Amino acid sequence: MSQITKEELLHTFTALTDALQKSHPDTPLVHYLVEIESELKKSEGVGFTGTWQQFLNKGKLVKSESDITFTEKEQKIWQTLYSYQELGNNIWGAGVQW
Repeated sequence: MSQITKEELLHTFTALTDALQKSHPDTPLVHYLVEIESELKKSEGVGFTGTWQQFLNKGKLVKSESDITFTEKEQKIWQTLYSYQELGNNIWGAGVQW
């Protein structure tokens, strides 16, 4: 399992939120990302992985419901976040550097 820090994940997540706030403001996806980002920033341990799993489970649905098309940059960031999918379980502490 590759190692990723909480800060690296948050940096990537914030990059997506910021990009989408510029190109698709006031959409359900942006509102959802802002909410999840806030929760991730104040969570630790199992709370963090639980919030991350919530994003992984619901993010694609909210994106679909928002009916938006990503730019190439936004798509790349989105794919990067979903590449961390295996980290969303409660044993992530074994693969994350706190």
